[in-house]
Amino acid sequence: MTMSRTMAASGVLQAIVTGIVILVSCSLFPDTMHASGGLTVSGRAVQPQGVKKKLPHTADENSCLLCHADKPVKQASQHGPPDMAMQSSCNRCHATLEKDHYQGSDPFPDADIRKEAIASGILPDSGSPACTSCHDPHGKKDGKGILRAEYLLFCDQSRSIDPHWNDLHCQSCHERQPAKGDAPLQENGDAIALCNRCHATPYARADIHPVGIKPSSAVRIPAGMPLEDGKLTCLTCHDPFCQIGRIKKGKKFETNVVFLRGKQKTRSSFCFLCHVGENYKRLNLHENQIDGQGQIQKETCLFCHSSVPDRQAMGMERVGFVVKNPNDTCIGCHHGFTKTHPAGIDHLKVPSKTVLAAMNTSVKRIGVALPLFRGKIVCTTCHNPHHAGVIEFAAAATGTQREHKLRLMPGIMQCIGCHWDKR
Repeated sequence: MTMSRTMAASGVLQAIVTGIVILVSCSLFPDTMHASGGLTVSGRAVQPQGVKKKLPHTADENSCLLCHADKPVKQASQHGPPDMAMQSSCNRCHATLEKDHYQGSDPFPDADIRKEAIASGILPDSGSPACTSCHDPHGKKDGKGILRAEYLLFCDQSRSIDPHWNDLHCQSCHERQPAKGDAPLQENGDAIALCNRCHATPYARADIHPVGIKPSSAVRIPAGMPLEDGKLTCLTCHDPFCQIGRIKKGKKFETNVVFLRGKQKTRSSFCFLCHVGENYKRLNLHENQIDGQGQIQKETCLFCHSSVPDRQAMGMERVGFVVKNPNDTCIGCHHGFTKTHPAGIDHLKVPSKTVLAAMNTSVKRIGVALPLFRGKIVCTTCHNPHHAGVIEFAAAATGTQREHKLRLMPGIMQCIGCHWDKR
């Protein structure tokens, strides 16, 4: 009895294993299993006898049977248009290829190239490339993925490929396969015209920087950033030679994807190689409000105020603003502090009667003015936006030299200055 159970269990286990193998085979090879035990491709039986450990692209007669159901008739030329019915044979070995494995090397989004490719038979009428639109399954192994010569020619002419960081598309930019000392560029060597062949079209990212102009006197061009006839070109900032000798596994892009000249860590630091950084500093409205003699700098005041305020006045109702809501000026730089500041609470509203009573007596109680704007708490109720010495009324001048320009001392005083009932 025990032996019978063991044999039965063994049979069940064998059936389960066989089922798993079939399921895995079907998932890896999406074609259906043939009745004779082989695979079918597009309804044709494939007999892979004699192809063990052989590549199907070796032109060995036995290798043919890995893709073809029968031994094909030898023809004068094996380089015909792609057979769409044979694409599933490619997936038997290359099923794990990502759909974007040809990213940057797809010439067919270019409408002109797509039209020519469909007419030539390389592309089906749908315009969607097949494996054999780019690869010649009967081509010789040449280290270039048995790519079709027609495909490479289309790449050279297309505006939708990325010719950088690879050694397949050199003739997209060069008149012929470049060699040391012999690498003439297309467009008669005009770097701007050559780059704009792609970058002035919808197929590549446009650059915001103007070219073909002479730099202004406010710009300093460092050594190593060449001009052409005194004018900026694409090659002033970009060094295409960065790509040479670096097309190796694990070193494709390094950290300089767009091969900028110099070794700068950020885009801004690269810009400041030529542009003077001081000229682009963000204006700090809380500084330079008075000069060394204590005189008001009117230009700074008028950034927020509609007219220069009275330095001895107290209360926001006695000064005018450029905008209807003074908070808008603050949020222009200090964005993100409208609804949850401070302490995660929206304070920019009409205060309660208890808080209003505290604010109206704050000068007498604690010597600090807490101004409202049209009855509402605003940013400048708690923060004093002025430089030290601008406001001459002492209660309204507190906080000018404090961190974050807080009118009230940081800590519990910040709260109980208004919420006096919480002490």
